[in-house]
Amino acid sequence: MEETMIKADRVTTVMLRSMRVGETVEYHLPNNDACRMGRLLAHAQARALHCRFATRTNYIDNILTLTKRPEA
Repeated sequence: MEETMIKADRVTTVMLRSMRVGETVEYHLPNNDACRMGRLLAHAQARALHCRFATRTNYIDNILTLTKRPEA
């Protein structure tokens, strides 16, 4: 499984679309709100992208980890 680290201001739909199934991306974000919104966006876009996202959030270091999985 491939893991990538990205420093960003926010997670966007374009970022989610560019992920391959099975890929894990670790986003280093500026604050907790960006982590929360990125997580909400991933779950909201999962249906449109025909996949699922597994999420892990580290609110202390402001890190959101997303793994794109096939639709069940």
